[in-house]
Amino acid sequence: MAKSQAVYIGHSSVIQINAGANVQVDSAAPVTTHPSSDNYDVLLINMTNLIMVQAQINNNKWFTIPTTPRNCYTDCDTCHANQNWQAIVGANCHDAPFELTVATKFDSNGHARGAKFTIRPHCDPNVRGGVICIVP
Repeated sequence: MAKSQAVYIGHSSVIQINAGANVQVDSAAPVTTHPSSDNYDVLLINMTNLIMVQAQINNNKWFTIPTTPRNCYTDCDTCHANQNWQAIVGANCHDAPFELTVATKFDSNGHARGAKFTIRPHCDPNVRGGVICIVP
């Protein structure tokens, strides 16, 4: 059976992120190779006027994600139901839980705005991934 649902993980408010003036961002997300039945996608609903362009897993290196401007103008639940989201990170459904930080581009002082989430991948065959929602 094809994965058809995405579980709503939750929402998080915008926070200030300080990575330091010498922060570097890799140009592509970490690539993992695994059977497609083991895919677990992290999907982003952005309810802010900020443009999310990068992410970090477990405080490791920052990497670029698909540019995600505001893609929801109602509420997280409605946008989740209407599948108004952007896939930003792929994981293996067998992966251990991880912390995901999503952020705007860093300024010259290493400051950005974003949100943090705990992601707990799972291998439910009816679920294609998890949805996170950033609220103002």
